[in-house]
Amino acid sequence: MLNFIFLLILQDVSAFNETVNGRMVIMDRAWLFIHKANFGSKKVFYHQRECYKCLWTELKFDRASSDDKPAGFADPYEAEIDIRWPLRLAIAHESVLKMNYDDETTPFCIMPFEKFAEGGFYELENDCKRSIIMPGRRILKKDSTVLIVCIPFIIYLIWYNIRRRRALEPEEAKPENPFADDQTDKQEDQEVQEDEPAPPAPAKKKRYKSLDTLRGLSLIIMIFVNYGGGEYWFMEHVAWNGLTVADLVMPWFLFMSGVSIRIALQSRIKRGISKTEISYEILVRSVKLIGLGMITIGGNESWEYFRFPGVLQRIGFSYFVVAIIHLLVIEHPDKEPETNWGLFKEMSFNFKEHLISWSILGAFICLTYLLPIPGCPTGYTGPGGLSENGEHYHCIGGAAGYIDRKLLGEKHIYNWPTAYHDEPNGVPFDPEGLLGTLTSIFMVYLGLQAGKCFDIFKTPKSIILHLLGLAAVYGISGMLLATIGFGKIAEAIIPINKNLWSVSFVFVLSSMAFTLLAFLYFIIDVRDWWDGAPCYFVGMNSILIYLLHSIAGYRIPFTWTPKFQSHSEEMLMAFMGPFLWTIYAYWCYDRKFFVSV
Repeated sequence: MLNFIFLLILQDVSAFNETVNGRMVIMDRAWLFIHKANFGSKKVFYHQRECYKCLWTELKFDRASSDDKPAGFADPYEAEIDIRWPLRLAIAHESVLKMNYDDETTPFCIMPFEKFAEGGFYELENDCKRSIIMPGRRILKKDSTVLIVCIPFIIYLIWYNIRRRRALEPEEAKPENPFADDQTDKQEDQEVQEDEPAPPAPAKKKRYKSLDTLRGLSLIIMIFVNYGGGEYWFMEHVAWNGLTVADLVMPWFLFMSGVSIRIALQSRIKRGISKTEISYEILVRSVKLIGLGMITIGGNESWEYFRFPGVLQRIGFSYFVVAIIHLLVIEHPDKEPETNWGLFKEMSFNFKEHLISWSILGAFICLTYLLPIPGCPTGYTGPGGLSENGEHYHCIGGAAGYIDRKLLGEKHIYNWPTAYHDEPNGVPFDPEGLLGTLTSIFMVYLGLQAGKCFDIFKTPKSIILHLLGLAAVYGISGMLLATIGFGKIAEAIIPINKNLWSVSFVFVLSSMAFTLLAFLYFIIDVRDWWDGAPCYFVGMNSILIYLLHSIAGYRIPFTWTPKFQSHSEEMLMAFMGPFLWTIYAYWCYDRKFFVSV
């Protein structure tokens, strides 16, 4: 990898400087050519599948360069097209100014949705048939070779764990069955130590490395995505409905904050700290998180355009609400039943907590689907803009967007939403807005339930089974909400939507978090097949790494201005950022330097 970097500095990396058909490749772009003489004054329109029910957009053609024009074209005109998603083309009369997505009478002809290849040369004929002049390339088939930069990292992980296992081998006793019954183990211990039992060892606080590992893994993915993710579409936030890799990380952070609530509060209660003092600690921590969030992404030198919502702000507030609710209902461990814990017993014992949390989710549903919005349909949850033929242009996000614009003002929320608009700065919409905070609170509550599994259940088997049980319940529920009624992309009951933090989104992402946590707990804390490195190092200092990468991370050597329009260089840059921050996290871990709020 160092060779890659050295050659990049010398600006002599042929792997990055890619050409197809004699023309420099532009990421996610292909070229469409027409015979101007055959088309005359006709217009060409396009519609991308990713843009749900969007208006057709006119495709502008310019005269092709004589240096690299395709053979056989006397007077070719070309247009650059975005090939990240399938698109369809239509030819219409020059007088047509607007076409609805379902308009089949206005255009002369319509080409069905097709996927184009990067760098390809295509000809559009009068009857909307597409012919390949020169084939391009499928992105993942070639650009996947750039993942070779990850190979040394993978080899290091394998080598590190083999070396670690060998170092521990002489000291390890015969491995115990992690799923053995507690009572059987106790009987065996009594038989061995029947004559003179050893005095009980002092209780030692157990730290589950899997929790920090999942937190670190989420942060590494977040940094990778924030540094571009190779500029692949699946590493970007989805335009509206759906799910990509970039949409995973923040929900998992919220989930893990819920896990830590149970463990932290139980520890303080056991030490005899009063609830008043604990509530003060919760308040201080929440204020710190919210303040740090505003400092890092508030963003502007002018208070007039200061952004109030943000990632840390939402985490801080959601943590505060769930932690206070749990603190109010939590009992001293001596008062809680020690055995025979089950689903219904836990629900009855913490009934008030469950009731409040589900009421918050109910409030989100009522506000989303029942709040009247001027000029928009009640219950609208679409992206507005060009979607639905532009009929609800100013309705982006429905109630969520309306509440933010009314309470916070358009100047104090995010102004570059991922949804499609016919102008770069359309109607503002903040994905970390006020209404979505309600479902974020519910996600922290679900993380709290995972934390209870580690605290209440005493055997690895019961912990894992309960985590997987919760994963199944919420995963199935979320998928049902996201698929029932699914007909034309976004007509499900409640589509998975990160911008709105829809109920199905929270359920599905929580299910993934439950499953991943159970898996990491099994291979790290139970079987000891992996110690969590290097994700564990990042997770131990997650707030420090997050803040540093947000404040100082967008400079060399973490990122740089790409010289070539290449996924290969973008992938190298995206990998370099988390790689260097992971090294720094290990440096802090090795020196026992940890930052917490």
